[in-house]
Amino acid sequence: MVPNFSLIPEVLVEGFIISLISLSIAISVGKMLAEQQNYEYDAAQELLAEGAANVFGAFFTTLSANNTIARTLVQVSAGGKSQVRIVHFQKKNLQKEKKLQQQQKLQQQRRRQQKPRSNGSRSCNSNNSNSNKK
Repeated sequence: MVPNFSLIPEVLVEGFIISLISLSIAISVGKMLAEQQNYEYDAAQELLAEGAANVFGAFFTTLSANNTIARTLVQVSAGGKSQVRIVHFQKKNLQKEKKLQQQQKLQQQRRRQQKPRSNGSRSCNSNNSNSNKK
């Protein structure tokens, strides 16, 4: 079944308006939940994700990916966490852990540099001071 491309100019404006409304709702709900749950929210990532989902879904005659505000709010109020959210937090935790490891390595390097090196030999100044005492 081939779509009728002559209808595109007729539905282009309405489709654009619907997509703006959908995105604005997604951003507002996302920001609200990010504040409540204490995590960062990236509106650009939301735009990219929804756009990719809708473009990819268009090739398989799926419904458009829209906001499900009621379902999301019920899930959050019940304490539920989606798999995508878990992956996001695991990624954040891994980034924090990697940064902490880098800081620890840097601190160890600084400690090594600050330790006086004693290899059994005396410096010229210590030899001179000993010879002066005799």
